[in-house]
Amino acid sequence: SLGYPYSTREAVALVKHIQAFPHDGVLGAAANIFAFDAHQPALAAQLASVLRRHGIPAGLGSGAQFAVRLAEEKPLPPAEPLESWRLAAPVAGSATAFATADGVLLEATSV
Repeated sequence: SLGYPYSTREAVALVKHIQAFPHDGVLGAAANIFAFDAHQPALAAQLASVLRRHGIPAGLGSGAQFAVRLAEEKPLPPAEPLESWRLAAPVAGSATAFATADGVLLEATSV
């Protein structure tokens, strides 16, 4: 069993780390938050097991790092527009009415 109640404090620390260092990602944040615990092999193994169970590929303890194996990067094909939108033209004399190119009248309202 864990001698320390890992819970909301670590979750908040993960979020704060990701907000401060967005390029680190979840793996970098988790490695930072749980670095101290990695020096205790049994605890590190248990934490890594719990994190993996929740989708975080942890590798704490015995020099292991948080790691994830990514697929090969492939370029995307050139983008092609699927549709285009035209701005509606303001209706003369009205601050809130607009007409589309095909004559549809739109009325702007505030919510």
